[in-house]
Amino acid sequence: MNSGSVKDILLIGLDGAMYHFIEELVKEDLLPNICRLMDEGVYGEALPCPPTDTPTNWTTIATGSSTATHGVTSFYIHIPGEPYELGQRNRSRGQLRRYCKAEYIWDIADRYGIRSLVLNYPAGWPGGMRNGYVCLYTWPMPESVPRILAGARDYTLEKGVAVEPFRKDIESAYRFRLKVEGGFIDESEAFDLYLTRLKDSSEYRLAIPRAEDYELIKPGRWSDWIEATFKIVGSRSDVQMFSGFIKGIFKLKFLEASENRLKIQVSEIYSTRGWMDPGGLERDTIAYTHYLADEESILEYGRSRFIYDISGMEAEFLARQRIEAYRLARITKYLRERIGWHLCFLHYHIMDSVNHRFLGLLDPKFPFYDEEKARYAWRYFIESYKIIDEFIGLLLESCATPDTLII
Repeated sequence: MNSGSVKDILLIGLDGAMYHFIEELVKEDLLPNICRLMDEGVYGEALPCPPTDTPTNWTTIATGSSTATHGVTSFYIHIPGEPYELGQRNRSRGQLRRYCKAEYIWDIADRYGIRSLVLNYPAGWPGGMRNGYVCLYTWPMPESVPRILAGARDYTLEKGVAVEPFRKDIESAYRFRLKVEGGFIDESEAFDLYLTRLKDSSEYRLAIPRAEDYELIKPGRWSDWIEATFKIVGSRSDVQMFSGFIKGIFKLKFLEASENRLKIQVSEIYSTRGWMDPGGLERDTIAYTHYLADEESILEYGRSRFIYDISGMEAEFLARQRIEAYRLARITKYLRERIGWHLCFLHYHIMDSVNHRFLGLLDPKFPFYDEEKARYAWRYFIESYKIIDEFIGLLLESCATPDTLII
């Protein structure tokens, strides 16, 4: 990828990806983008710093120092002089910038005026940079606002109340009350929605009140973003996060309806501050990178069962991981265009989750080893590594030039 002069550096962090598996799948021509990097660059096997877990080793990568130097000794760190049990209660505080005793490479870049992006990285929060940004994503971080206030879910609303049509093109209208809840939301928020039938039409439309009019949604379509304020409780995570009132945005999808029944899907509810440092770009980052057209086909694919489903949820998991890969790649591109980063450290966590769930099934020494389950698990591993390869391809296509060093 490099022409000889380096103007940008893109470090793609793949938590839990294993050299042995990558090498084997490259030989089988299943990972073309990774193969390209290997052919055009250099590669080798590395040994992790003990303890071999996420916070410790991503801090080592970002600082170039050992555990003994940077002091991030796993998810739970002990500060001399503190009661031992205090460190056990404060999960992940070692990922906070103030507890790292070594300097992050992006801090050095910041000193020289080089714009950096640290995306979904399990270290270095808050960033405190003058020229760069830390953007949290799926990885939870203490002392931040949850990026997702509540997960996506379907709602079935019944007993709609007939109301007078509020537009000339509407034949009839029914009001339904939607109470959004779940996740970090402490008190449900209620919204009025209207099921309408247009004149000279047999189809329903979902009407969403807007500032000066109503947005009409066809069946199977998503609304524009809806903004509201929610009261949240950050202690519902095992990581201590913000509690209080926060603005969030979400979308609605009109699924199906009859006169007294309305079924809709509510997207994830995203907070609009508190997960980027410096703040201010959170809302735009979501709005320009989430729920784009290419995600629909991925979700439909995920609703069908794969032949190697072991507990029935594998297809959906892979579909959502693939959407996460698309969104991370889009965020990287969007913030490249918005802030003009020249150094990017990003982290994608799919393989760690896959390893925790299935790695033991591949080992003949595993007490519950079963050949059939091992075959299914291996095919699941192959699909997961193919998602990683696609993710790398998206990044190379959208964020790399001949002057970009890819790590």
